[in-house]
Amino acid sequence: MPRLPPPRHEHIHEVAWGGNPDKPVERHDGVYGIAPRRSFEKWVEKRMGRCRQWDNEARLLGLKLRELVMQLDHGD
Repeated sequence: MPRLPPPRHEHIHEVAWGGNPDKPVERHDGVYGIAPRRSFEKWVEKRMGRCRQWDNEARLLGLKLRELVMQLDHGD
């Protein structure tokens, strides 16, 4: 049986982190590393291309719909 993903709207939002995980390593006193005083500066990630999570009601409706479609497919 083919899968049919329901269309959903994109939810663009920002997430604040304690430091940038992609921050390059810096050189301090001849040693490469991350500066401890600046390594946990607030870094904000803009998340795009994702949807809001399904709420419980939508999940239950989806499961019921799946059950109905499977019954039609099997002729029950």
